[in-house]
Parts: sequence; C-alpha cells; structure tokens
Amino acid sequence: YSRIILSPFTFSEAREFIESALQKSENQIGNELFLWIYRNSKGLAKLIRSLLFLLSEEKLIYEKGSLILFKNEKLDEKGVAKLLKTKVSSLPPKEQHIIKAASIYLKFITKEALFAIVSDKMNKDEFDSALSVLESNYLLAIYKNGRINIVNKMFKPVLYSMLTSEEKISIHKRFGDYIIETWKDLLEMKINHFAFAAFHYNKAGQKQKALRLYLQSVGGFFANLNSELAETSIDNALSIIKSDPGLTPGKKKYAVYLFAGRMYYRLGIYNKALPLLEECY
Repeated sequence: YSRIILSPFTFSEAREFIESALQKSENQIGNELFLWIYRNSKGLAKLIRSLLFLLSEEKLIYEKGSLILFKNEKLDEKGVAKLLKTKVSSLPPKEQHIIKAASIYLKFITKEALFAIVSDKMNKDEFDSALSVLESNYLLAIYKNGRINIVNKMFKPVLYSMLTSEEKISIHKRFGDYIIETWKDLLEMKINHFAFAAFHYNKAGQKQKALRLYLQSVGGFFANLNSELAETSIDNALSIIKSDPGLTPGKKKYAVYLFAGRMYYRLGIYNKALPLLEECY
C-alpha cells in the first residue's frame, strides 16, 4: 500500500472540518471554538478530531438548541495538558498504563514492542481490547504495518510526565531489554539498535550498560548508518562519564576520550575531536 501524507489544514479548511465533524453550520458554532481548536491542533486533522472528542467528553462543548457552545473560560493556558490528563485519568488502569508507556518512544513504537513492555500488567487479549479503546478515544493511531503513534507529539511530554519515577525506570529498562532481544529485526530496518537501547538504559539509570552500548553504536558498520546519530551517541557517552566519573577510573577514561576523539574526527567534527585528542596525548 502507499502512504498518503496530508498537509495541515488552513484555518478555513479546519473550520469546514469542524463543521462536518459536529454536523453544524458555521453560524451555529462560536468563533472561539474554531480559534482554540486551530491554535492547539496546528491544523492537523487527527488532532482536531481528538481535541473535539476530549472537549465533548469533558462537557466543555455542548449543544443548546441549534447552537454549539464552548466553555473556553474553564481552559487556562495549560488547557490541552489539563484536558489530556483529565481524560487519561478517567480511563481504566490498563488503558492508562498503555498510553503512558507509549510516550517513552522516540519516533514510533510497534504493537509488538508496546505489548512487550506492558505484558507484566496484562495478557494479549486485554492488551488488544485496551488498544481499541485508546484508538476509539482518538489517543492512539494504529497502522496496518504494526506501528503505533500517539495522535500528536504535543501529547507525548504530557503523558510522560504522568509516569512515576519508578514506572519510568521499569518501562525504559523493559524497552531496552526488548531492543537487545530483537536487534536483528531492527538491523533490517536500518535502525541502530545499540544507540536505541542505550537511550532507554540511560533513562533507566543503568549508566554502565548505556555507556557501553553508546560506544558500540558508533563502531564499524553502525557509524555509517546515521552520522548525526553517531555524533549524538558520542555526546551522550561523554555526558555519562562526566556525570559519573567512577564508571571510567584511571586510564579507562582516556581510552574512551581517545576513541571518541577519533570518531569525531572521522565524522569531520574537528571542534569536538581536537580537544579530546590533545587531552589524551
């Protein structure tokens, strides 16, 4: 199948979309609702539908006669975040756990990976049922190729902030473990699994493992996959060393500095390479 990417709606197109979704004409909907939805959706159709659903669920838009009224005075400058948190908190525990767990991914997550990191809380049938609920509530977008996205990246930091510190550590570790176990599949997709896993182990507080994987992610074949990612991996490895010098005592630190300096040089990032190489020599 081919993938069709829709450009964001203009204001007038968004207005028509909202009128169609609410089955009302322009003069039956207050202009404040059009403005609020457009400002907070950036004209993205999926987010417009999701916001309309959230507003309706929280009774912030309602029908009075032939008119649609909007209680915009109840939404402060943190309106979307507050609205989303209220909605998620009203969901059953399994749905809450899934939608919050999905917020830890970088670009997207697969259905298989998401189940792997929440399978300690539910079985496969419960997981599939919860996904359907989240999709019908316009919180998750599920694609035929198995990819899952939160409907808009604006939602991700809000959902991530709802995880406790213990939940973040546990979920990041489980995701790191899953990546290491399935690295061959990621390699076929040209994804640098070492860097991907290192990110999650670092977030889980497993600094030694993260450091080793970040360094592995820029060696040999992997350095050619994505030079920007290779630079970021070296940056992150050095950041770990600075935050916890005990991980690389004595000569080990200079061995890492030498390796990092040579990799920066290979990537043509001389302003980062030369200071490290000078310190080693």
